[in-house]
Amino acid sequence: MMKVTLYTTKYCPYSLRARIALAEKKMSTDIVEAGDLEPAMIKKITPNGVFPVLMEKDYSINNRKALLIYIDERFPAPSLLPNVVNERIKIRLSLDKIDNEWYPVLDQIRKHRSDQKMLESMFKDLKESLLAMEKAFTGSEFFISSGFTLADCYIAALIICLEAEGFIIDDEYGAIYEYKKRLFARDSVKKANIKGGAGESLLKTLRTHR
Repeated sequence: MMKVTLYTTKYCPYSLRARIALAEKKMSTDIVEAGDLEPAMIKKITPNGVFPVLMEKDYSINNRKALLIYIDERFPAPSLLPNVVNERIKIRLSLDKIDNEWYPVLDQIRKHRSDQKMLESMFKDLKESLLAMEKAFTGSEFFISSGFTLADCYIAALIICLEAEGFIIDDEYGAIYEYKKRLFARDSVKKANIKGGAGESLLKTLRTHR
């Protein structure tokens, strides 16, 4: 069986979504955390210091947007993009939106996690924003698609990290909560959400290190 190596940093949503995609592909993957490496090795693996890095034999890629596209095209089964062209384009466009508009919210929450007043304000704004787009999570089993796609990898990683920061998506969120339950029941998400040999959830570990 082909094996790849994923070099990651701790508590990184970009690394987590790559792990989910690789788990969907049922790839044999060695997960190596940058913190376990010597600085010289890190420099060799990623001269610009960007993680995650996926390495397959002598080829490596660390562009966060291109990395998951590479995973899907290099290891084609099962596909994580729809076969129908217009549906595939819709998912590709959603990836940019999630990266450009949703992930920065997590960055800001992490940046201001010690400011309770600021955090409450950001949580309030995020809640209103999510509830306003609840319709996007209805009508299909996954995000704007009947099948699990790269968009779901992006969102699953984001939800795990948001909940680690204390922003919990519960039944008040209606269709989004039901969608979250479907994501968290998926084997690939369960596998990526396990940290260490003791089977401790990554979510629990993230909360501990806030």
